[in-house]
Amino acid sequence: MRDWTNRIERINNIANECGYEKVDHQENICMLSYTDSETRINIYYSKMTVAIIHKKKPTEYKYSVGMNYLEEIFDNPTGEKEAIIDKEPTW
Repeated sequence: MRDWTNRIERINNIANECGYEKVDHQENICMLSYTDSETRINIYYSKMTVAIIHKKKPTEYKYSVGMNYLEEIFDNPTGEKEAIIDKEPTW
């Protein structure tokens, strides 16, 4: 089984810096969840798929998200910017 410790730590740091609170960690499906009360962000860290659940918008999915774009998602989760798909992710 793969050790995800470094990736989880980096994701936690990004979320905390952007003012999000960790609400769940489901190790069996490799998912971390964060909220800022308006938005919930689920990160499936094995594939770096991100689900953005906002109270006033439909759920949006971003696939193969690199760490560089993850911070942008936390800063502006309802933005219209397209996901950046890293050819060679830096995690």
